[in-house]
Amino acid sequence: MKKIIDKKYIKVTLLAVMAFLSLCVFCVDLDLIDIESLESGSRIGKFIEKCIESFNGYNVAYIPMFIAFYYFYSKNYFKGKKVNKVAVILSIFFSLAMVFGYSYQHDNSWNLVFGSMFQFMKALIVALGYYIMFYIIIKILYEKLDQYKYVENKNKVLNFIFEKHAFIMPFIIILLLWLPYIIFFYPGTTPGGDVRDEIYCLYHIDNYTLKSINLISEDVYVNMHHPVIHTAMLGLFMKIGEAVNNYSFGLFLYTLLQVILTIATLSYVLVWMKKRNIPMWIRVVTLTIFALLSFIPLFAINLGKEMYSSILTILYILLLCDLTLDSEKLKKKSFNITLIIVMLLLMLFRNDGIYRVAIPFIVFILANRKHWRRLLILLLIPIIIYELYSSVLLPSLKISKGSIREMLSIPFQQTARTVAVHGKDAYNEDEQEIINKILDYDSMAEDYDSSSADPVKNKLKKEATSEDLIEYFKVWFKNFFKYPTDYIQATLNNTYQYFYPDQSKRVGYTTLDGLDDGIFNITLNENTEGERATIYNVHKAIRDLPVIGMIYSVGFHIDFLLIAIGYLIHKKEYRMIIVLMPLLVTILICIASPINGHWRYALPIIMSFPIIISIIMYVALNEKGKLQTNLIKEKN
Repeated sequence: MKKIIDKKYIKVTLLAVMAFLSLCVFCVDLDLIDIESLESGSRIGKFIEKCIESFNGYNVAYIPMFIAFYYFYSKNYFKGKKVNKVAVILSIFFSLAMVFGYSYQHDNSWNLVFGSMFQFMKALIVALGYYIMFYIIIKILYEKLDQYKYVENKNKVLNFIFEKHAFIMPFIIILLLWLPYIIFFYPGTTPGGDVRDEIYCLYHIDNYTLKSINLISEDVYVNMHHPVIHTAMLGLFMKIGEAVNNYSFGLFLYTLLQVILTIATLSYVLVWMKKRNIPMWIRVVTLTIFALLSFIPLFAINLGKEMYSSILTILYILLLCDLTLDSEKLKKKSFNITLIIVMLLLMLFRNDGIYRVAIPFIVFILANRKHWRRLLILLLIPIIIYELYSSVLLPSLKISKGSIREMLSIPFQQTARTVAVHGKDAYNEDEQEIINKILDYDSMAEDYDSSSADPVKNKLKKEATSEDLIEYFKVWFKNFFKYPTDYIQATLNNTYQYFYPDQSKRVGYTTLDGLDDGIFNITLNENTEGERATIYNVHKAIRDLPVIGMIYSVGFHIDFLLIAIGYLIHKKEYRMIIVLMPLLVTILICIASPINGHWRYALPIIMSFPIIISIIMYVALNEKGKLQTNLIKEKN
């Protein structure tokens, strides 16, 4: 009897501590304490004062929250005997992302974690609170997925939309709900000055991209800094506008084509869900996201290259999934041609597209070695065509390569932060001379921006040689051991928003930056300015709503992808992870990108949200827990 009481006492105490730690997430202030404001002379007195400043728990709302946490944990924490190792690893990562994310958001450093022993204690308490919440949520999610049973839909309206007319009805619904964006944002919007620079290159006008590029010919300004196929498309529609003496109309036709192709791709996603017998509620949620959440149409009317690369990534994932679930598709000529075209176009529309295509497909080949010859041919065809295009055709047309600076955001940012923190003497005179051959060393500290590498990397000197870069990397590597924390913090500070869901960036573009320039004079319609403001205010209002607003967070989408990968590991469906590898490669590209937490770089992941849900649900509904595919388990 005593042992039973002791166990119950221990259990109750543990649950109370867990509930208290979870409350600390909301009532512990991680901000630094001003030591000079403390009045006590003793260490204990100062410690108590710091606690008073940091713990803000005097709120009646915390009583029902404590009870809710206690009840929730009592029902779920001890359920099941096994510890979910995947949930443990993910929860540790997410809790650290929350604590360090807050620190970098508020102090541009990890000082709110490591600034003092007291700061570390507070951060540890908050991290433990986050860990407990994340672990139980992920554990419950995986358990619910394991227990999920398919329910057949009998709603006639839903069957009409999603079964009988799975492509055309979603297409019409999305188009109708996107009409305000198409009309009020005529002729389209731009992602900063990128589109302007592409158009200026076409019309042989000096522009920003030329500052870091050594041109093959002064007669040709078009270069590979931006995908040439995208620049050519802009040029084609600008020529149409020029023919009718209305550049805005030409760009509107470009926008309209992009909108139609985007809606067609999103409608095909719902057709794919129908073929895979994905539960109806997921299809309804998918159509709702595609049609009503403003970030997708705001990107669909954007003249940048991001939407094309995103819809091509979606198609690539669906094709990989189809091939994983049915190896017989390898025998179908139409499927092979489609796959080759999608892979090639993804390479053409993104300068990093070859990595998004090749890395997942190489892993796919290794996982399916029985068909390696046929699969290798499927990969080599688009790669060879792309290499002939970029290394032979474009140079023959005097189209110059883009600057290598786009690949050097991480080391340049690390060097710049080191100078900004330690001053110009951080590097000795010889090292300064080497760095100065490729970057402006004297202005580096001033240029340093903790969340964007652009101000530093954009000053890469185009006369810098490959030998100069090699010498720079020797200096960079040598000083890593001298300033390791600065190097690490430079990268964390420039990437944390990709994993920190509480950080929300502006989504979409409401201007035509750079094209109201006295040359082309392309502007948004002044008569619809009020309507644009209303749409964008609604967009911001939805973004700030509790729970729902999380779908506007880049960090939320990447974290959700990691949870999905975790579930596939939990189910031992490793080949389905390969299907999502284009998105994992996108995460790596986000980390290497110059701007922190930018939607443009993470857009393929964000738009794939419903597909990620569909894949994990497909796995969850499989009766045996193992997908019986020809590629995974060959029949004897």
